Amino acid sequence: MPSRGPAPGPRLPVSRRSALLSVAGAVMVILLLTLWPLPEQSYQASLSPVSCLVCGDQGTQDVIQNVLMLFPVGLFLGLAGVGPGRAALLGFLLSLTVETLQYYVVTGRDAAISDVITNTTGAALGAAFAPWLGSVLRPGRALAGRLAIGTVLLFAAVWAFGAWALEGSTGAGNWRGRFPGDLPDAPALSGEAVRASINDAPLVLEPSPLPLSVEQAFARDSFTLRVEVKPGAPIAWRENVVTIIDVRDLRASNRLVMTLNRVRPRALLTFRINAARARLRTPSFDLGRVFDVAPGTTVSLAVTRWRGALHAVADRGGQAMTTDYRIGPELLWSVLGPRTPRPGITWVVETFLWGSVVLLVAGYWSGRSGSRASLLCVGCIAVAAQVAVPRFFNVANQSLLGWAMLLSGLVIGMFAGARAASRMP
Repeated sequence: MPSRGPAPGPRLPVSRRSALLSVAGAVMVILLLTLWPLPEQSYQASLSPVSCLVCGDQGTQDVIQNVLMLFPVGLFLGLAGVGPGRAALLGFLLSLTVETLQYYVVTGRDAAISDVITNTTGAALGAAFAPWLGSVLRPGRALAGRLAIGTVLLFAAVWAFGAWALEGSTGAGNWRGRFPGDLPDAPALSGEAVRASINDAPLVLEPSPLPLSVEQAFARDSFTLRVEVKPGAPIAWRENVVTIIDVRDLRASNRLVMTLNRVRPRALLTFRINAARARLRTPSFDLGRVFDVAPGTTVSLAVTRWRGALHAVADRGGQAMTTDYRIGPELLWSVLGPRTPRPGITWVVETFLWGSVVLLVAGYWSGRSGSRASLLCVGCIAVAAQVAVPRFFNVANQSLLGWAMLLSGLVIGMFAGARAASRMP
């Protein structure tokens, strides 16, 4: 009688007890992440109805994250011998509990039927993948070669998608600018608003039409925002300084083109990128402690995006500060993850980690395959992605640190895979 399910792979040294303890740990992490109150997000949470399936401006991202969130739970349940059906039932009960608490008890959380469906799917997929885990972690030479090529091709595709996602997105718009502006979840800046402009088009208190040239420059990832204010004492956790809205789109999603916010002493700039079209997160760039001044002090800020770079210069009562960002595919991490880009080397290293890990895995499998052709192919595709992507998208050329981290991950993986292959029978 033929056996059901996937062909058994190498058995992993994981006991049922260890797998169940891992399930408990994963559940604790999920509860901590999902039941922590976020009162500052109460307005945003109120925009999405409970019955929606792909909810709000970040609907696609929420679907992906909710599937992945319970995937480890399902995986550990599968390693403990639980089938996909029962894992799906347990995932459903866990998700239903979380969503019920988010709806009735926890402040600032967005409860939706979509989360229950996607969480349940993630648990089922994790349990279904569990029997294959041994084969993936300890593949034979032929399978290792296929995994290596597939992983590096996936890296190249995601790298190109990251470059596209970070390009400025305009569409056929009808833009209105306002300074100082206010939003339902962010009052106008306290203090005195002196002047502001974008690409030399002035912004005033009443929403005013912006010339088409501003939209055209924005589409080329070229804009300069200038602001001069005399901030007062903060009156809220977030205050709005500048707002640019696309009034052609009267739907709730994707209306904001650009906002400059004061979050206590810091300035956060958000501008619409292609990721918004895919209903993914639009990150806010931290421009530093621009507003860390005494009330009434004149603060001048100029922010320029051009040729894959974001450059901010602030004058705070005679004290100058600058902030720079490279806009490259590695920043996809700040789109898919709840991370705000911050100035400094720590952030730069963090953004390249995801790509380094993916290339490390591709390198490991290519080394484990024992095939020179696989090693050469993986290396060429990885390098070609770094060289070609900036030529097709408005992103910066790869930095030396980026090259070093990505290629180091690839080479280390190749050596580790080759060493593992040498011990294979």
